[in-house]
Parts: sequence; structure tokens; C-alpha cells
Amino acid sequence: MKGVKPLTGYLVGKFADVAAGLVNVPALYSGSDLGTLLGGLKPGSAVKDAEDFLAQGNRMLYVVPIEGTKASVTIVDRTPVTPVDKLTLTARVSGTWANGTVDVAGIVATVADDTPTGTFKLTLVWVYTEGASVGTYTEVHRQLTLDPTSARYFEDYINASSKLVTCEDLAPTSVTWPTHAPAADDHELAAGAEPDYDDGIDVMGQVAGRLVCFLDTDQSTSNDALILAVQTRSGTAEDRKAGGSICVLNNPQYTSVAALETAGGNIAADSRVKLMGTWKRTRDSAINATRSVRPGPFYSGVRCAIPYYKSATNKKVNGITGAERALSEADLTALFQAGITELAKPMYDENAGYVVLTDQSTDGSETFVRVIKDFEVAMGLANLGWAVGENQGEADPDPTRVAVTGQFATTYEAMKANGIIERYSVQCDADNNPVADIEAKKLKLHREVKYRNVINQITDELVAGPESVIAREL
Repeated sequence: MKGVKPLTGYLVGKFADVAAGLVNVPALYSGSDLGTLLGGLKPGSAVKDAEDFLAQGNRMLYVVPIEGTKASVTIVDRTPVTPVDKLTLTARVSGTWANGTVDVAGIVATVADDTPTGTFKLTLVWVYTEGASVGTYTEVHRQLTLDPTSARYFEDYINASSKLVTCEDLAPTSVTWPTHAPAADDHELAAGAEPDYDDGIDVMGQVAGRLVCFLDTDQSTSNDALILAVQTRSGTAEDRKAGGSICVLNNPQYTSVAALETAGGNIAADSRVKLMGTWKRTRDSAINATRSVRPGPFYSGVRCAIPYYKSATNKKVNGITGAERALSEADLTALFQAGITELAKPMYDENAGYVVLTDQSTDGSETFVRVIKDFEVAMGLANLGWAVGENQGEADPDPTRVAVTGQFATTYEAMKANGIIERYSVQCDADNNPVADIEAKKLKLHREVKYRNVINQITDELVAGPESVIAREL
């Protein structure tokens, strides 16, 4: 089958240690470049977004670094009468993420005396939002000295070891302890401001070809600018025929299903805009913690790596006789131009797996149950993803609903035979797929699964729609 070349990614975001000449300049990067040229994987940096994109099998990515204002704090010394400025701490990455409030948000630096006498300790705590709760990342820098010739000289040591901040000694000749030591107290970084994403979006015209564009933010104004740029983007007649450029948007973290469906409905008519509904939890190696990660980079990577003729809507459903899709190239082209998003296999983390976020919050104390639920969601994506883009409700019984029910039943029967689950039920028929949902091109499956060694059964509803698969815990 003749296809088209996969699209190229275009990321606009914030990075650490970006040279002035690289700001607002599109440049083609590979995975090996990101760590050195863009400051590496740091909190607040879009390097994580770039890695998620490249992990889907893409080798190169256009990256446009943008620069806002970096949060900072200046700490005075301990001169008794009139303290003078001793040092400044500045966030490595610009933006509001580092604006600090003790135990609430951002970066707070705490200075305290250390041992041996004549040294001090700098503790940096970054507080970040994780749904309805908060997480923290802490750095402790010990036995710092005021002596520029020492291996523990505070400016050099912090700059070499901190992922959060850089440090400048404002009085390098003032080394007498304790008079010139930094004031022992909590110090909040402040005045960080987001960059103007429009600057990075506007230079899109410098890059030729068809692009999948995404940002490291979910700000509505920046999303609007990206949508407008893609809608007005010029291209060759062949580019437009093949689908042209598109943009993949991030929804706000832990968006409710209702809000997500409303937002998706508002943009559904524009084939150049994708709103992704799933945040994934994965290991953030920058801070060694499991965190929720923006979905746009992951799905942009899928979009670029998988040509439309390899779409999940054209693969065989294993184990279901007669359920193989035999779509023509014209049908597939129509799906591609309509913006149907290809689904890919879930990405697993050994601790968290792949999570589709719903109205329900995740309780970290129920790790085992959460992982089981994550597995169920992943299996739901794998077994239902092909139905995205299929026609539902054309016959009764509808062959798509019959195939979906059989697909899950086959999987669960095998799990039951192996003693993994005790019982299950799946429903995907006319009773839970009313006419209104069929007209909206949605397909619903209700399932109940009781695992061994888990007290409660897992009950949820999977909804395959024009854009993606959403899981609701019931």
C-alpha cells in the first residue's frame, strides 16, 4: 500500500542553560543532543517532553527553546548593623514553576549552620502539584564554605551539583565567618514569569514540510496561538492533500472526564487539532519520583512515528474470526485527514504502569491495587483502541460491538484459566450504547473484574470515541 512519509515533530518549550543565540530558533535535535545542548533533564525543563516524543521511535525533533524570567532570591550576609547581599540563587529553568511558598509551591532555600564550624548547609525544596496533592523534591548541600579555593566553595559546588538552581557569590572577597555567611533562614525564590510562547510559535514558518506541533504547557492562550498558527500554515498542495500540519494539545493535569469531553467536542470539527485525554504516570529520572506527565509529547511521537496506513484502525483483532478490518487506502486517507489519532501500545513503568486519569484520585498507599487498575486500563486501550474510527451501530447486533465483547471475553477467559482472576463480566451491546452515543461515534464497554488477592472488584466503563479511549472508574 502506498503511504506518506510520517510527520516531523515541532516542540516549543522551556529549557535550562540555553545559549542566547538558540532562543526562538528552530533547530533539529536527536536524542543524544538534548542532554548537552539544552541543559539536560532538569525540573521545569521540556527535555522530558522531547524524550517522550523521541521514545516513540522518532530519531529527530525540531526544538524551539523559549525564555521567560527565572525565579530567584538574593540572600544577605550576617553583618550585624547593615547586612549586604551575599549570594543569589536562580532557577535553572524560567517560568512560574519555581516561585516559592513554604510547603505550598515552588522552590524554597533554607540556610543553616553545619559541622564543622565555619560551614553551612543549603537545603532546596521544590514543591510541585500532583492532582489534589503535592509532591516534593529535596536537595541538601552540606559543608559549604566561603573560601573560593576550597573544593566545597558554595558557588562552585552548587552550580556543579544542583538540578534546581544556579548560584552567584556576590561578595567573593568577603570570606570571614560568620559575618559574611548567608543569613540562616528560609528564602523563597520569586518573580519567575512564563515566556511568550507566541515567539516560538511564530518562527514555525522557518521549518518546511508537514509538522506535528506541541508545547510544554497547557495554557489556553498558548494553545490558541498554536492552533491558529497551524490553521494558517502554508504548505504545498501535496502537503495539504496528505493531511498537512496538525497540533497536539495538552489538557490540564487531572482534567475531569466531563471537562475533557466538553473541550474535545469544541475542537472535534477541526482535523488539524488534537486534544489528548490521557496523562501518563512515569518515572521522572530528573527527581527520581513517579509523576504525571503531559500527554501531548507522547501522542505527538506516536503520530509522527506511525504512518496512517499502519493505523490501529487497520489491524487484525487477534482471536476474533472475521473481525479483521479491510479498509481501502481511500478509507484510511479519509481517517487520516479527519484527524483520527492512532493508538499505540501503553508505556509501562515498573512501579506505576500506564494510567488513564479520571475523576477519581489515585491513592499512593494502595500501590498494588493501583497497579492492577493501571493494568486494566492498559489492557482496555490495547483491546479497544482499534475501535476508534470504526463505524458503530450500523447493524443490530453491530459487528463492532460483537467483536469488542469477544475480544475481552477471550482475554479474560485465559486469565481465569490461569488463576489470575476469579470472575469477570463485559457488556457492549445496544443496552449500554444508546442512539445518542452511536450518533456521536462513541462505543462503550462496561466491565467488572475480580482479581485474586484483591478485595474489591474493578468496575469501569471504557469509551472509544473519535479521538481516544477514556476509562471511567465506577
